[in-house]
Amino acid sequence: MQKTLGAYGKVGWLTAEKLRIAKNAMRLIGLKRQLIFLEAVTPLLGYALGKPSSEALRSAYWPFCNEQANWQNPDFPSDGGLIFCTPLLPMCSSAIEKFHQITQEFERTYLVKFAITLNTMNRSCIEAVISLEFDRQNADTVQRTKTIMTNLLEQCAAEGFLPYRLDIDSYRKFCNNHTELSRTSQRIKQLLDPDGIIAPGRYGLSAGPRGAS
Repeated sequence: MQKTLGAYGKVGWLTAEKLRIAKNAMRLIGLKRQLIFLEAVTPLLGYALGKPSSEALRSAYWPFCNEQANWQNPDFPSDGGLIFCTPLLPMCSSAIEKFHQITQEFERTYLVKFAITLNTMNRSCIEAVISLEFDRQNADTVQRTKTIMTNLLEQCAAEGFLPYRLDIDSYRKFCNNHTELSRTSQRIKQLLDPDGIIAPGRYGLSAGPRGAS
């Protein structure tokens, strides 16, 4: 990988030891901003090592700089809101370029700035994670943000970039209960969860009556 990507920029590898040395150096010479960045990167390195973290929840507070003491509770009332859109892309340059064009056009049209991450799922598929922060206390902003993400989902789906996951408001729009996949999923749901205890209603699946096929 380093040989392949080296032609486009400097490639480095982050390890726990390198991170520890860098943070100690920043403390020693008093570079507070750089130290804060390194502290933010630490949980990301932990993910690669199999260490879970709730630090990503802090991102809902970043636009407003008013983090609450119990920030780990995502249902705690606050000004910060965060919504995601996760289309899947083929592992090819033309698809990534088209996806980039779509998101750029949305940013220009709606005067927003998406946070976008591309995650490699396997050799043929990329998961795009698009997030947008908003003020939950402003009803107009909440509705506008939902509209933007719904339109983005529809535009991506029209290009064949179907969503990997859906928010609650998008279930009815994107979940078709009349496909063979949906019918098969419904039967599996009825066998494993006949009383509808597990995530009732998610992705359009309901328990249905016992013994239904």
